[in-house]
Amino acid sequence: MTTEPTLLAHFAASTHHRLRRLPLPLEWRSVPALAGFDKVVAVLETASAVEFPVPRRAVLSALLLRAPSDHLAAEVFIASVVPALRAVAAELARWALMETSEIDALVAMGAWEAISSLGGTAPSWPDRAVVCRARDFARGRLRAEGRRRARETVSHELGEGLCTSTGPELAQFFAADMLVAAVARGTIDRRAARLVWALRVQGRGCAEVAAISSSSPEAVSMERLRAERALRAEMTRAAVA
Repeated sequence: MTTEPTLLAHFAASTHHRLRRLPLPLEWRSVPALAGFDKVVAVLETASAVEFPVPRRAVLSALLLRAPSDHLAAEVFIASVVPALRAVAAELARWALMETSEIDALVAMGAWEAISSLGGTAPSWPDRAVVCRARDFARGRLRAEGRRRARETVSHELGEGLCTSTGPELAQFFAADMLVAAVARGTIDRRAARLVWALRVQGRGCAEVAAISSSSPEAVSMERLRAERALRAEMTRAAVA
């Protein structure tokens, strides 16, 4: 995984460079918070200057109010909060199993989504409102992706483990052999065998298995108990015979 959040950094640098000579749009001159500037880059620099929160908030609010119908205002707003967005991306990268560039893209997408939903309003702290929504958006997408990957991994293990596992532990080998034989005789079905394998052999929790099997932890536990009861009954009959 790369460590430099290149996408957001590149966006901020390229936007600053591109707007360096762009004069203030005429329609901005009628907005009190923007009227005192001569170039767009000056607006961007003020909106980015965290050491001057009062004029910064006024400028950001003015930009956010214009953002729904003014792409330039939305772009300047995003560029001004890139440092905070980069901090969010770095925070998410500590636990998300995705490339930093992908996390950057999600955070940036979340910021645009926030501007689309908040645009035309003037929150008390416009930068925080957008950054917090961007964080929630990216975190939700990353967690959903994490659950999807975990579901695929566990489903594969539950589906393939019984037939292919001949691991270093002799107990695992005999457990797999017993479960496959029990399924073949009709003592338990394949789903029950997968649950017993996951919970008893692999040591997974009921909540973890429930999350990928669309069941509740209680239902998973009860199904395991029924399967184990059937297995014990079969083993008792075999011993008596």
